[in-house]
Amino acid sequence: MSSYMLQLKQHFIFDLDGTLWDAIHPCVVGWNKALSELEHRDLQITNADLISMVGHSQLQIFAKLFPEIKGNDIEDLRELCDKYQAEAIREIGGQCYPNTIETLLELQQLGKQIYIVSNCESGYIELFLNQTKLEIVLDFECWGNTGNPKFENINSLIERNDLSKVDCVYIGDTQGDCDAAAKAEVDFVYANYGFGKISATPSQHEIKAMQDLLPLVSMVDQMMGDER
Repeated sequence: MSSYMLQLKQHFIFDLDGTLWDAIHPCVVGWNKALSELEHRDLQITNADLISMVGHSQLQIFAKLFPEIKGNDIEDLRELCDKYQAEAIREIGGQCYPNTIETLLELQQLGKQIYIVSNCESGYIELFLNQTKLEIVLDFECWGNTGNPKFENINSLIERNDLSKVDCVYIGDTQGDCDAAAKAEVDFVYANYGFGKISATPSQHEIKAMQDLLPLVSMVDQMMGDER
């Protein structure tokens, strides 16, 4: 995707973890509390453990990090992890990447529409929105709500908001994000400051910081304004 094509996009769909914010530490605090309460203190995790799993659904992460936990115990762990993770995020807070909020607000002022699609649990995006006080996110979807892979959630969000895929771009930081965008048939921007790495292709655009989006999208608006 050329820079010019990015300038023409109207609907900006963002991944959350590794793209808009980093909430790894409070999540680890919450998950370790849940593991301890369920008498799995030997399975305590680190920030690095969870970073290596970013982009996967919660059940995929459990299968990788806690293969010893089976059956009904998985559902007990999910419930407690969600509870204590939310408590830790409210207490400690996630860390937005530099200029993230300012950039989103500027995109909205430039007439762009803002959405979020993440592989997170139900209620997690709401924690981000509550912390940041963002009211410009028009819609969001996640694995926890649907149980579906990310590309299907991107498609669902596009369909229910009656968006044109040619006007959409997905911004994320992992190979999974890149693959999901390809399967959903929308263009992709790689946020290289996040948690993941991708195999670059000529069709991908890359940003080193969130604010790098602004000159790319505002240039065409200025040109169109001059013509008017």
